[in-house]
Amino acid sequence: MNKNAIEAEILDREPETEEPKFKLIVNIPSKITQGKDEMNFAEFPLSSLSERNDPSQKTIVFEDRIHDRSQNKWIPRRLTITGSDAHGLPTPADEEVLLALIQLSKLQHFASKRVYFTRYQLINLLRWKPTGDKYIRLEQALNRWMGVTMFYKNAWRDKKDKVWADESFHVLERVKIFKNDKNQVKNDESVSYFEWNDVVFKSFQNGNVKALNYDFFLGLKSSVAQRLYRFLDKRFFFGGEKRFDLKTLCHEKIGLSKNSPLADLKRKLNSAIDELEAKCYLLPTPKEARYVKNGPGAWDVVFRRKPTEGALAIDLSATKTTSLEEALVEVGVREQKAHELVANFPRELIDEKLELVLKMKEKKDARVSQNPAGFLISSIEHNYELPKSYKDEVELKERQIKSVAVTKAHAEKERVRELREEEQEVAKRRSIDEYWNSLTSEEKDRIENEALADAEASKLKLIRTGGKVGEAAKRLVLDAFISEVLANG
Repeated sequence: MNKNAIEAEILDREPETEEPKFKLIVNIPSKITQGKDEMNFAEFPLSSLSERNDPSQKTIVFEDRIHDRSQNKWIPRRLTITGSDAHGLPTPADEEVLLALIQLSKLQHFASKRVYFTRYQLINLLRWKPTGDKYIRLEQALNRWMGVTMFYKNAWRDKKDKVWADESFHVLERVKIFKNDKNQVKNDESVSYFEWNDVVFKSFQNGNVKALNYDFFLGLKSSVAQRLYRFLDKRFFFGGEKRFDLKTLCHEKIGLSKNSPLADLKRKLNSAIDELEAKCYLLPTPKEARYVKNGPGAWDVVFRRKPTEGALAIDLSATKTTSLEEALVEVGVREQKAHELVANFPRELIDEKLELVLKMKEKKDARVSQNPAGFLISSIEHNYELPKSYKDEVELKERQIKSVAVTKAHAEKERVRELREEEQEVAKRRSIDEYWNSLTSEEKDRIENEALADAEASKLKLIRTGGKVGEAAKRLVLDAFISEVLANG
């Protein structure tokens, strides 16, 4: 090999490893409709879509919360992304490159953490023109992913252990780029490659991936539409409807600036929605039905998926589950069976039986110790009556919740009453002072004499004692008299 013909750039984080068996994927399909997406990468943005990115900014944070059935409480989740000083934070174009790398791994069945490619292949996979600036852009993206560190707090889903875990890692551990002549590869030694971080590769091997129409993704023009598509495609299921808090969706799931006014968020989101409706992914929905107001400045946004057909059909058979199906799977129910249960039984029934089994497991009940999944399936299919002890516990819990709610409502009502009285007192004080200050000295003397003439004997006695007590009593008499004058006009 002519060393002068090839310029190599090697970025290492670990010593050279043994050469794996898997080499260059020679034939890459011109279209990839049955692509894959990593579930954690689809849940949160990996870059900001702010129109005014600060070059000095090296960290972005995305947060939400999720209900953990096993603990019966809401858990806050956070993803913190830091960029290197040399290469900075990821961009939407870098996310496209990352998704293309996932497709390369999918084509080799996620068999090796090291994946071989040529720059020309990757450019074609991204549907970019093979021009000099695109090759530079590609290398910049790979360098950025080498320098980026991801900090997941209760936000990295470990499918094997079925937990939300903390994980911190670099996405890529090694990149080796040979700047050869496009795709004219004479031997394996002149091929570029990258290596996934162990955490990411483990997620691939554990099956924490979902179906994705990669060609459909590339056909979307805006970064907002691409991000919205990936997130919704994870959350949707057949016949599904999804509803999200507008600000949470825009800020924490799409990556729009948290400084954007509400009208601006709606405008950008509407543009992406229009694109997904035009491509027959979302059902067209009037704006008045799309956005539901929850209070001052609080809106929900509703999405309905259009049934897939024709060329835009997307593979939803495997890996497409609802949150309820996932909860069933976590107890041990097979995915296919979970899908059947959700499709054939009311959600309220499944929720009730699921809560029962979780409570029985918590108490180490012998009936679920050996086969909780089997007990759960039977209880749903045959609608087992709840045990009396469980009913009593549920009723007690409901009474406690109701009691707490009543107490809170009473306290809130009392707080509102006190605030109203305080506001009225402040307004009354202001009116009295304004009236008194508007009087001349002669008018003040007249008002004072009239007020004292009408005062109660007990008040006059206090006034005659003088001192602070006398002054306070006199002030009360004057305030009462002036209030009456103001009330009578």
